[in-house]
Amino acid sequence: MRWFSVPGMDAASQNTTVSLRAGKARATVALRGAQALAWQAGGRDLLWTPDPAVWPDVSPLLFPVVGWTRGGQSRVDGRLYPLALHGFARHLDYAVLAQGADFVRLGIMDTPLTRALYPFAFRLEASYHLTEQGLEMSMVVVNHGDAPMPYACGFHPGFVWPFAGGAQENYAIVFDKPEPGHVPGVRGQVRLLD
Repeated sequence: MRWFSVPGMDAASQNTTVSLRAGKARATVALRGAQALAWQAGGRDLLWTPDPAVWPDVSPLLFPVVGWTRGGQSRVDGRLYPLALHGFARHLDYAVLAQGADFVRLGIMDTPLTRALYPFAFRLEASYHLTEQGLEMSMVVVNHGDAPMPYACGFHPGFVWPFAGGAQENYAIVFDKPEPGHVPGVRGQVRLLD
């Protein structure tokens, strides 16, 4: 089983996306970064179209950090490692581990390149399952080392707005129950990777 692409391999000779179908719904998932590139349901495109002037991504997968690291670095056991915004998983080529008409499971494992940025032995899998009603996304992270492996992960999908056309002021986000209007702050000394 191949878990990642060899740098310099001719991308033109490889499939670079996986297409999913469920009834009239369609989705396209990239092997580079394991991100959904397109999702159509009910005759509508639901995902953002990349615009380098605004945001060049569509729905990147975030690992091993979500957000920024202080100074673009993390500290593990007293050593600094370069680790940029949202980590590196969105820049890697994933292997297809399982696939059907309406689902795909993709994976990467640690390599010398990833260990230079994040010194842990890991496996990351991203799965997509398309139905006519939705696109389910899930992740599995496995620590192959003996020491605790701190990480954060997430999906960062961008959606077309407004969904069905019309004016933005005609839309509202409604929650099942009231949500607090404040964002909690972090105070004191925080050491996530040390």
